Amino acid sequence: MTGKSVYSRDRLRLAGARGFSLLEMLVAMAVFLIVSSAAFTLFDNQQKVLYQQQGVGGLNIGLRNALTQIQMDAANAGYGMLSGAYAPAWPVGVDIKNQNPATACNNPATFQYGPTCFDTLVIILADRNTPTCTLAANLNTSTATTATITPTNGLAASTYYKNFTAGSELMVVSGSLTPYFTTITLTSAATLSGSNIAISFTSTSAPVLPSPPGDPGGINPMDSPCPPTGTGYCITTDALAAYRGVSFNANTDWVIRLAPVTYTVSTANPNDPQLTRQVFGSTPVEVMDQVVAFKVGAALVNDNSGNYYYNASDASANHQYGGYGNDFTLVRSIRVSLMARTPPNSALGYKNQFDQGPYQVLGASVVVNPRNLSMNDY
Repeated sequence: MTGKSVYSRDRLRLAGARGFSLLEMLVAMAVFLIVSSAAFTLFDNQQKVLYQQQGVGGLNIGLRNALTQIQMDAANAGYGMLSGAYAPAWPVGVDIKNQNPATACNNPATFQYGPTCFDTLVIILADRNTPTCTLAANLNTSTATTATITPTNGLAASTYYKNFTAGSELMVVSGSLTPYFTTITLTSAATLSGSNIAISFTSTSAPVLPSPPGDPGGINPMDSPCPPTGTGYCITTDALAAYRGVSFNANTDWVIRLAPVTYTVSTANPNDPQLTRQVFGSTPVEVMDQVVAFKVGAALVNDNSGNYYYNASDASANHQYGGYGNDFTLVRSIRVSLMARTPPNSALGYKNQFDQGPYQVLGASVVVNPRNLSMNDY
């Protein structure tokens, strides 16, 4: 026989179709593991970069939105208070409570920030939903505890008397050539009295402590004992004394319901300090998450002696710096600085240069010139 046997042909066929040897398999697996490890490492690094980029993008948007909201409110500070032919020259528009803690206000080990890390900004506005009223009878706020007021422009008292709720702060303004003012706080809800609105309040000779709620706008100085430094709006001297009064006249003097807007940082959740905005009488609304700094300063006009002052945000706890003394007539602009972070994440293996925390930090500032404040400089 000249041909190969079937057995021989099968052996040759099987020999040409044999698989990998054990050594070849081990080499292939090692190469696969190296390539896979590099791919997963690259993916993990890119995921961290993407997470950081998304966090920074979110911070940018949040900071811009928060500062825009503050800017819009601050630009309108003092809105609705200049009623009448002889508008007051004092611009009651902002109240700044600076914090200057003697010890560290944050815990670097837990990345938590306490309430003394943050300033408070109160923007004082007239209530847009409540008309300006006039006194229906002469009023001495140091002796009286009740008064009747009438909405202007023929508006019906029955429509608006419910706006004067308990705790509302009213500004009483003289319409004379030498304007002066005071504020009173309602002790109960107003009632309807014919075509007038009847109100009850605490006399200015016995202000309500603490402030707030006794003085939600932080406008009037409180009688002693003063709250401890950094815990209230109390000031030890009254720079607005020349503008304050107690005797007001019927028909010519104004009563304005105030609706102060307060920006403060809530540390109720120490892992997520939140900048909040609260219109007086309403629930605080979150403006910004993960806040690590909120500072407010005021640029001031020259005083009568020609001295220029700047109230740095960390200079004092209760306005006592450089002659400011809570004298709203000196404020010409405010500077708000805000810093926030991405949520802490130790898995990122990243530490920022601000407080060495495992998160990224961004900050922004805005300078606002409240358009309702007096520009009648010395």
